[in-house]
Amino acid sequence: MIGTRVYGYNGSVLLNPGEYALYNNYVFLCTPNGNHSTIDRNIWNVIEHEDYTISIIPSIRISTLDGIELWHGFLESGNFREC
Repeated sequence: MIGTRVYGYNGSVLLNPGEYALYNNYVFLCTPNGNHSTIDRNIWNVIEHEDYTISIIPSIRISTLDGIELWHGFLESGNFREC
């Protein structure tokens, strides 16, 4: 899924599937299947590209507290790719 970067985001509203935003030292994102995650830039490597898209390394894995995987994949140059 081609992601959409949201500008002017302040963390106060939920993003739509496929959207991501940078705010302070975090990346907020909503996966293509609608799961939300917050990425700490002190832990993940977040690369900002010349076209203003981002890549996050390593992969993004979202799961429930009891370990049920909800989404696992990558955000590469603004595109979501599921593992």
